Amino acid sequence: MTLVGSDGEAQAPRITAKLAEILAQAPILFDRLGAVARAGASSGSEAAKDASVPLGHHVRIMAIDHLSTGIEHLAMWHRLLIAGVQPNTVHMTLIRGAMEGAVTCRWLIDTREDSAERVRRSVALLLDDYGNRRDFERDFGIPAHVIKPPAKSGAERYTELQTERDAAGIGHTKVPSMTYWFGGYTGLPPARGRAIYRLLSAYAHGKQWKGLTAKFEVVEDAPEVPGARLVKVTANDDMSVVLTALGVTTATTALNELETYCGASRSAGRRTGGGPTP
Repeated sequence: MTLVGSDGEAQAPRITAKLAEILAQAPILFDRLGAVARAGASSGSEAAKDASVPLGHHVRIMAIDHLSTGIEHLAMWHRLLIAGVQPNTVHMTLIRGAMEGAVTCRWLIDTREDSAERVRRSVALLLDDYGNRRDFERDFGIPAHVIKPPAKSGAERYTELQTERDAAGIGHTKVPSMTYWFGGYTGLPPARGRAIYRLLSAYAHGKQWKGLTAKFEVVEDAPEVPGARLVKVTANDDMSVVLTALGVTTATTALNELETYCGASRSAGRRTGGGPTP
């Protein structure tokens, strides 16, 4: 397979082969996650312990939802690759989305914390979710009266969950920033994890400094542009391999932990899901 980037240049075969090897794990991870979601929480597992208290069921539900969204990003990057497409920047946003889902999942089910803290975290994150929905409905001009029971508006869901939280004595906790999660849950030293998130976000948000990590060459005899130079920008293939591997490894770690949290059986599929190395 020969990949051609948006610049019209073919990707080095060794890079394509390595990316294909790494991303081949994505559909395996997605299937494993589906099996965990269908199996539920085994008796005696941390997931069952959390679900036995008021609002504790949210921990498992939200962890699966976030990780599913993350792994789907990897699956789409895999499909782009096997379709023969090599983006200059879009794959970085896919890696970012994958890792966001994985680190959020790991924070939610962190078994270094007790059950009460995990439940607190899930409720805080769900309140943040409902608050965002409430603001969307307000800004989009969706009046509360058009939402017919048993459906409820974001504002109603938010208030209801607050009331249930307080009645259960769950307490408050702050939802950390994504930068914080990357610092604590990528398996890298905290400063390095935070730096990786800033780099991936630079690509997602079109920051100029992302060019420091791209490959570019000055276009000679180009028309002059005041304060700028016309350059040909191409993807940094070696960095693509390293960050793709990190994305898959982080998602694999999150899935391993989720399986343990739910008390899922250790299937052959899990044994083949180890994280790759660049």
